[in-house]
Amino acid sequence: MALGDQHYTAPQKAGLISVAGYLQAHKIPFFKADVYRHFGIGERRGRQILHNGDEHVRRHPEVETRGRKPLLNTTLSTTSIPLDPQTSHL
Repeated sequence: MALGDQHYTAPQKAGLISVAGYLQAHKIPFFKADVYRHFGIGERRGRQILHNGDEHVRRHPEVETRGRKPLLNTTLSTTSIPLDPQTSHL
């Protein structure tokens, strides 16, 4: 993490990215300097945040790797075994 990243909080950066994205998506005319000022972010750093906003690297993996391994393979389907209604005792 760069030293400049520590000054602005995650909600400030997320708000800047979301508001600028919303205004651009709905074709609402605005000055980016006004959005930077609203969130209390300098213009140079605001441009950096908007430029690098989509390149956020997640610290946690998407797949859970902790805990016990599953006892049954979840890819096998139990419905693939044909059941004969006459021999079934359910």
